[in-house]
Amino acid sequence: MATSKKVSSSTAVAKPKMQLPANAAAQMAADVAALAGKLAAPSGKAIQVTQSKEFKFPGDIRKKEFKAIIIAFNSHNAYYEGDFDPNNIVPPNCFAIGVVKNDDLIASTNSPDPQNADEDNACKSCWANQWKSAAKGGGKACKNGLKLALLCDDGEVRPLGISSTGLKAFGEYVRDVVQAFGVAPYGVMTTFSFDGKVEYSSVRCSSPLKLNDEQLAHALSLRDDALAMISVE
Repeated sequence: MATSKKVSSSTAVAKPKMQLPANAAAQMAADVAALAGKLAAPSGKAIQVTQSKEFKFPGDIRKKEFKAIIIAFNSHNAYYEGDFDPNNIVPPNCFAIGVVKNDDLIASTNSPDPQNADEDNACKSCWANQWKSAAKGGGKACKNGLKLALLCDDGEVRPLGISSTGLKAFGEYVRDVVQAFGVAPYGVMTTFSFDGKVEYSSVRCSSPLKLNDEQLAHALSLRDDALAMISVE
């Protein structure tokens, strides 16, 4: 009488034993170094703007105003398909970063869903960057803003975002500094506060104080790293 062969009920696929390649450590180090240039600055280092018109520093330190040196700044555009949900933070569908005006930016090639592919991803002619394109209100579907790198009194360089409501005022402040002192924003100490005439939190810059040569030299030495920090996608 023939005996039947027992069939395994397992559906698992047999996997061969794997060994790490000899260069695994070197490959890991290279990948980590490459990622360092692509990851955003740690959120714990940033200055946050609260709805109660306060600047929130790491350690839950809150200030109505503070002084700092604007080491560098650039423009940011970001389009999000859905409504903002504080409990489910998602990356933008399309975004652009650069040291030109918001309208002159080009969407990053790393954008998950570029919105103006027919025009070489130019923000200026993009539907989402036009007034009244937002689903609610008469604003833009694409959020225009600025990212500043600030040298604070604790010696740390920290990022601070300025929303679309503060763009015009910031541009006027920079022009005033140039005309009054003949220097770029990193040549003065700036006071940061909020516009008291509106209910929402809109950042304002004021009271520039020209730096001495030693302070200016220190600010200049930080410019490259500061710009790299706020330029990370």
